[in-house]
Amino acid sequence: MRLSADLGRSPISASVMNFGAMTCTESCVATLLNLMGCDYRYFFLDYWNLFYEAGVLLAGRNLDSVDLDFLYGIGKERRTELKLEECARLAADPACSVLLLTRASKLPFFPKKLLAFEENGFDHYVLVHGYDSSEQALMAVDPIAGFSGAVPLDELRDASPYGTGFRAWILTRKPYFRPPAPAELFSYVGIRNYRRSVLSQRAYRAVLDDLDRLAGSSSAEQARWIEQNNIAITSVVKNRRLVWRGFAELDLLSDGQKIRWDKAVQSVIAEWTRLNLLLLKWTHAQRDDAMRLSIRDKLKGIEASEKRLLFAMATEGRR
Repeated sequence: MRLSADLGRSPISASVMNFGAMTCTESCVATLLNLMGCDYRYFFLDYWNLFYEAGVLLAGRNLDSVDLDFLYGIGKERRTELKLEECARLAADPACSVLLLTRASKLPFFPKKLLAFEENGFDHYVLVHGYDSSEQALMAVDPIAGFSGAVPLDELRDASPYGTGFRAWILTRKPYFRPPAPAELFSYVGIRNYRRSVLSQRAYRAVLDDLDRLAGSSSAEQARWIEQNNIAITSVVKNRRLVWRGFAELDLLSDGQKIRWDKAVQSVIAEWTRLNLLLLKWTHAQRDDAMRLSIRDKLKGIEASEKRLLFAMATEGRR
């Protein structure tokens, strides 16, 4: 059996979405939505968030908090020990797909050059959207790896980070769905994004604490933290742009709101970009404590700016 398919010639290539490093969750979900004929931009409306895990600042990766049922009529069920045979049975149903959490280094198709974050404890989602019973192979897509094709069950058995079973999300499209009206949708996602900005305070506090700790750490530890967060913050910027793109393009805003909030969103994105530039400068001046303090101040400013923006969007409503 040929293990992989060239995405450039694959019949599903036009549906595959890759949003870059640390975006396996949203890349898989957006790809699935495209395969279903849905507009993935609605998914990102409800996706303005921030986490700090294993020393890395992240946006996204949290399917728990996204209501796919409200947005698309797609039910989701978390499983903590899904056997591959059951995954195959589920994926054989055209209405059902599975997000399978894997150890990327154990996937036969995953490029070694993309494994930088695995040693920090980050696992990797793969989308399973079908099953070939004659070959006993799952039909899978990995947008980050650029892979689409059949993967024999036996070649996946060692890819679980948690023993013999896999952690997974089972996503099932319901036969009947009434999409929310624009005003209802705006109110719903605006409030949820603002609530997450309050929860994101924990991420900001954790980063600030780590910056204080790094003041007394080795140059090698500082350099590693800076390198990983440079990559991660690039993904945060992409996340903010994707969320705003949905609001701006999906008829959720008045013309006045679009102009005013575009200016505010672009200002926030610019602040994230300046933060990344400060991190790069700190790489070459790691004993410059003034630089570290400037990074702290920039983070505090970004937190305040995002909270003001999201509060305005949550309270003003669609006009």
